[in-house]
Amino acid sequence: MKKEYFLPLTLIVVLAMTGCGNNQIQGFNEEHMEVISMEVMCKTTPDFENYVELQSGDRIVQDTEQSSVRLYHNENNHKVVCLEQGQVHIERPLS
Repeated sequence: MKKEYFLPLTLIVVLAMTGCGNNQIQGFNEEHMEVISMEVMCKTTPDFENYVELQSGDRIVQDTEQSSVRLYHNENNHKVVCLEQGQVHIERPLS
């Protein structure tokens, strides 16, 4: 009876360990990432042409604790971002 439980338990442990990976987020290691500085401040009247357009896979990262951004959809229905306060940067995977 012990052998009946040993094999499935071993299989579960092996699958769990191999599924953990190498703790790297695919597409966000330094060698395969472009860092874009966010310096475009939000304006009272949105200035979509000067805001930074977000692409699929982009990640916004706070550089200071009290940072905030505002997201909009421009006339082409693309997401654009501007900085309200603080400092942030965008991490974009290289294709």
